[in-house]
Amino acid sequence: MKLIKENFNDFKNGTLGNGGQNLYVSKKGILQRIYNYDINNDGYTDLLFANSQSMGERPPLYIFKSPFNNDEYTTLPSEGTYDGIFCTLYESGYEDLVIACQNNGTHNDLTAIVYYGCEEGICEKYRAELPAPNSTAVISGDFNKDGKQELAFICNGHLRVFFHGEKGISAHTYKDYNIDAETIDAVDADCDGYCDIYIKRKDGTYEILWGDENLSFSASTLIHTAPFDKKNENGTTEGRFEQKNTPKSVAVVINNKPHLFVSDGEKVYFYNCKNRTPEKAFEYEIKNAVCAAAGDLFESGESAVAVCVCSDKDNEEKSFVFYNNRKIEFSTNAARRCEVKLFEGRERLFVTQGANSVLNDTFSQIITFEKDGSFNSVKLPTGDCARLTVGNGKVVSLNHETGRVRGDENIMVFLGGENGFNNEQKLLFPGYAAVDGVMADLNDDGLVDVFVCNCSENDPAYDPGSFIYWQTKDGFNIKNRTVVPTVRGHGEAIGDFRHSGYLDLAVGGFCNREITIYHGTEKGFDLKNPQRIILGPEPEKYQVRNWDDIFTEPDQNTDVDRNYAETRWLFTADFNNDGWLDLFVSAISGDHCFILWGGPEGFSTERMQVLATECVGCANAADLNGNGYLDLILGGHYSNHKKAGKYEAYITIYHGSHEGFAENRKTQLPTSCSNSLTVGDFNSDGVLDIYGTAYNNGRNRDLVSYLYYGKGDGTFSVRDFKHLYVHSACGCVAGDFDGDGYTDLAVACHKGFGDHCSTSYVFHGGPDGLSDDCKTELNTVGPHGMTTVDPGNIMDRRDDEFYYSEVYNITERKLIRVSWTAENGKKTYVYLQYRTADTEESLKKEQWSRKFENGAEPKALLKKFFQYRVILGAKCACGTPRISKIEIKVE
Repeated sequence: MKLIKENFNDFKNGTLGNGGQNLYVSKKGILQRIYNYDINNDGYTDLLFANSQSMGERPPLYIFKSPFNNDEYTTLPSEGTYDGIFCTLYESGYEDLVIACQNNGTHNDLTAIVYYGCEEGICEKYRAELPAPNSTAVISGDFNKDGKQELAFICNGHLRVFFHGEKGISAHTYKDYNIDAETIDAVDADCDGYCDIYIKRKDGTYEILWGDENLSFSASTLIHTAPFDKKNENGTTEGRFEQKNTPKSVAVVINNKPHLFVSDGEKVYFYNCKNRTPEKAFEYEIKNAVCAAAGDLFESGESAVAVCVCSDKDNEEKSFVFYNNRKIEFSTNAARRCEVKLFEGRERLFVTQGANSVLNDTFSQIITFEKDGSFNSVKLPTGDCARLTVGNGKVVSLNHETGRVRGDENIMVFLGGENGFNNEQKLLFPGYAAVDGVMADLNDDGLVDVFVCNCSENDPAYDPGSFIYWQTKDGFNIKNRTVVPTVRGHGEAIGDFRHSGYLDLAVGGFCNREITIYHGTEKGFDLKNPQRIILGPEPEKYQVRNWDDIFTEPDQNTDVDRNYAETRWLFTADFNNDGWLDLFVSAISGDHCFILWGGPEGFSTERMQVLATECVGCANAADLNGNGYLDLILGGHYSNHKKAGKYEAYITIYHGSHEGFAENRKTQLPTSCSNSLTVGDFNSDGVLDIYGTAYNNGRNRDLVSYLYYGKGDGTFSVRDFKHLYVHSACGCVAGDFDGDGYTDLAVACHKGFGDHCSTSYVFHGGPDGLSDDCKTELNTVGPHGMTTVDPGNIMDRRDDEFYYSEVYNITERKLIRVSWTAENGKKTYVYLQYRTADTEESLKKEQWSRKFENGAEPKALLKKFFQYRVILGAKCACGTPRISKIEIKVE
């Protein structure tokens, strides 16, 4: 007699190991593994990095020594420049450079930087810092007429002035004023010898604060009330302001007389303030003007007035110079500021130009005008330039941000090889602020496809959805893709949730209470009729909101949104050993997280467990104590209930058992904002360990991460760990990538020292475990994730997955031959084991036989009850056997 499996229904009678977490039987009748770390089927492990952003949030200053000859530059460090000036703070004969720093990519409790001029120019040799947190502007002037230059900053939206003490300007010589301001400039507007501060308030009001000997600024004069224009907004990094091309309070000197520039969006006005009474000197009908400058641009001894315009940062616009009853047009792009400066023997117009909606790396201009009205423009590379200025004979670009704007970055799959990984061997797949990815055969054609989960963080109003890139026998063509209509997608999970023979896809997202499940079908994923699971109260009333509506609707930022609308990474596994995949749902800002229990009826919030662990961003699982149940491991992003150290989070382990997960059966281990987790035996003691990335600690993004060593019984200690140095790590995978028998660790580093274009790491395992000294650096672009599922069996991370036949009650008592039909890869294998017993109950306690290869003839005696299991092996998840038939001959 022959026991044969050769179609879907035959295989369905058996049992998939671990509830089908990494195995399924396709409708075509192919038994196979799901996750595949060998994208090109060459037998080597490949690693996916979900690149998300390329911004440099702490870019250096560019110093151009000879801008009319070339655009070469040297650099100086900064900390998130928002403004800066050259001024003379001491009688050294050199100009000093003062930098206002707003946010360094981590926090805005920053200092201003002072580079003191010297015979070597501006350099790091003479450098000091001043406490000017969250500063968005800086000016200098002799505000108290003591013959020395004071410094005025906008710090946290209010005025702070540093004055000279006995030892000059220092960290403690400052005064704060309860004066709100958006922009400032320095000018002696009434020509009384005291420098004054010309401010534009947040409500659009233009005003002069009059200088006095006590630095009181108690007297002020209203100059003009203009319509309110949009204030600085946060970028993708918390607390970081985008530069805005909006009107500034600028003072200009026209033919030796100070004038105050005002723009209301329709016209520009120039006021003077004789006797502290504002009088309109003249005006121009120019729409969307942002700044003005004046100087002897035509070498005539008379001042020309320049006005820069910005209404659309993505298109070239016309700005203007007014001189001798002439109006001269010149082209600008995203103009932000203009100044007339003396450089190389004559006055020239320096035009600061910022980012467009695609690139931060644009250009600014130095424009030289001739007497006949012609002009020449020299374009210099700048990074979302805050100001292009001149000092000590050098042109300096004060860069705010570099890189791309929207997050339209390619994800990278680094291809392993005989010599490991390198920066040249990789595949690129377009994404849109991608955060997650998976490599798997999603259409059962034997080839690995790639799903890219896009969150569109930088440009959520556009949100193109997520992408599936389909591989063919000719490889990948990026045009051969399917768009999955996710909404700010931020995590995925795949599996045959319904035991249907098709893989299903679950996706969650941010600012979105909906978990969407796209069911697999014969024609691919059913994208038009997904299952929608709404978290939180009154699900029948909930509608996923467009991005433009989110911050205008009244329930935004309520506890409901905080607890249910901020899903990040998902994870699927069979947590209760019932043979059905369950779905873990994170809640990165919530007080709880969730498990949707799987079953024949599918997922539902009516069958959901709530776990009382706050601010969870990710999950993983393993059987850490060998009891046959998965333990659920959660990574905490931060804490809602800590203030000073809110990013002091936890790795939380819920210990699995037949009683399920319980709040008094969990372990919490300290970490710093662990947005990803991986499990492996990192010290080769035969026991699984846990590694958690470190993304942020509130003050720094370049951190040590935690590797906790296991004891074998599920115990982990806060005293038994190893630190690994990383850069805002957000993604990790463990496995024996090079096949040397030791567990390696790949870590995706989101940004290093403020720059998203940084390096990620592969730490190489060895007899002494992992080390900062033994790693490969891979150039990545702000990855926010890798793949959430580790290579190997989820229980123990070994290479084998198991398929179990049903139990046979047989009269034949001799096992003659075992065979199967399978396609194998370079690192895959198939074996068969069996067990037999007199009763079905006792069969469960029997040991499995030795492993048999295809075509083996055991000629073994059998008892009444018989069962076999098939081992589907893949070294470090490289490939999968594709088994289409199993035949057992008994007689």
